[in-house]
Amino acid sequence: MFALPRVVPSEILQHLSEDNGVIVPHLLASIGGVALYRERNVLDELVRRSLALVIDRNLAANADRYGKPQFGSHLERYLVDALRRLASGDSNWTPNREKSRVWYGPDGLFLLWPSAAEDVHQLLDADQLPGIPKAPETMLELLLAAGVFTAQDADHATWNIRPPGAKSDLDAVRLASPTILFTGIDIDPAPLAKPLFVKPGAHEPGPSQAAGPTTEKPGTQLSLIPPPSLASQPESSAEPVPTVSAAISASRPPFALRVPMRMNPVVRDALVAIVASLNDKAGSALCCTVAQGVFVPLIEFERRSVPPALALRSLADVRVLVRMSPQGPPTLSRDFNGTPTIGLVIDPRCVDGLDLDGFVLPSQQES
Repeated sequence: MFALPRVVPSEILQHLSEDNGVIVPHLLASIGGVALYRERNVLDELVRRSLALVIDRNLAANADRYGKPQFGSHLERYLVDALRRLASGDSNWTPNREKSRVWYGPDGLFLLWPSAAEDVHQLLDADQLPGIPKAPETMLELLLAAGVFTAQDADHATWNIRPPGAKSDLDAVRLASPTILFTGIDIDPAPLAKPLFVKPGAHEPGPSQAAGPTTEKPGTQLSLIPPPSLASQPESSAEPVPTVSAAISASRPPFALRVPMRMNPVVRDALVAIVASLNDKAGSALCCTVAQGVFVPLIEFERRSVPPALALRSLADVRVLVRMSPQGPPTLSRDFNGTPTIGLVIDPRCVDGLDLDGFVLPSQQES
């Protein structure tokens, strides 16, 4: 900022500010690295996209003259920047919160994978940056090679973690240092008291552990067949009850969309991914259940390049869309993750894994 008057004369700044109040504020904010209040920095986005285009073109030219360069040698900066933007601005990236992408323990900082990779891809795809990898495996290879992530060992790039309240182990990647993600955040989050990493086989209780009623950790999947020491107890004993309850809970089928034959394939793929987020290992849920069915925010279709009008029309054609009233609009506005959100409701009979007794089933007639 101190060098700006020596590079750009005051007369030029005055000329740029005539008849508008956008150019100079965006210029100063971009140079100073300061975010604009409730406004997107147009200049910053243009520079980012132009820089990516120039680097891609130069790499292609250098490949013709000097051989093929290392793939992704300029992409790490965008991936790390996307991680930091999500950590500072996305509620799903608040550390150590229920269904969060980020978990911080005494053994390191972990990101649920590939859920975190999907968020990064959506963010950079909205920036229209060329050359950004779409596959989580490719992102993982780039960030491992750059030293941003650390592998568990030579054969395993991801880590098995069990956050508090999780019913099973989750796949995650570990950052080389928490400061990579928390740079620019005013208050660093505090780590959990217990380690998150679970060694393979460590969470499975042995025969000697199963015999004791107090040795099981919360969230551990128990065997449906009781050990001999428990099988000999009378039926009135209360100890086998959690075993049967946990086994029934573990056998619940996963949530999956039952796709009608005539559904638009673009809408189908988007809706399958959204409904699958209801499962335990999928990270943050992108939809929720309401009395009439499953509420899906329209913004989730937009993030997958599906126009909301196309989604509404396609779902109505195959009689999956549920209207709150016959004469009312096809959309519903409700609170979702603390934010008023406009979305649509799909028939609960089209989602495997739901208990239909808890819903007000729509009429068989077309809305």
